[in-house]
Amino acid sequence: MEIRDARPADVPAIARVHVDSWRRTYRDLLPQSYLNSLSADAREEMWGEAFAPESTTFLVVAEDSGRIVGFAAAGPARHETSEARAYSGELYAVYTLADYQRRGLGRRLVVAAAEALLAKGYTDMITWVIEDDAACRFYERLGGERVGSKTVELANMSLRAVAYGWPDMSVLLKPQV
Repeated sequence: MEIRDARPADVPAIARVHVDSWRRTYRDLLPQSYLNSLSADAREEMWGEAFAPESTTFLVVAEDSGRIVGFAAAGPARHETSEARAYSGELYAVYTLADYQRRGLGRRLVVAAAEALLAKGYTDMITWVIEDDAACRFYERLGGERVGSKTVELANMSLRAVAYGWPDMSVLLKPQV
């Protein structure tokens, strides 16, 4: 399993991982009709923008035998809340295909995103997750501190999102995280 920087040619596979992961991850949180309406083409357009010259988003991918099986996206923090203004970097997304979950791959992708943020001069990081998502426990195991919450509109629903922060991202680089 290789973790590497994403390339423009990876965008279709990233989009497929994104849609497949959402359909599985959020099946108990969002209406099935909404999940069925997700489009890899729309996600492809979205993730393709990360390669625009003015983009500050970067992507890393997990590749197994030439197949993209996971990805992470990060960049400067979107300062939408007072909690987010306390952080310079943000982990925007981490997704892996179901067959690759609970094998340490998500952690490796978060570490790779943190390394990339650190290389760009960011020292801290925040991420947002739907409150009832199992990812909350994942981020807690990685040392993320719950630092805030907000209401988000998704699939014509109001959901609670919680923020996890790492005031010192370098803790993610230590063994046994």
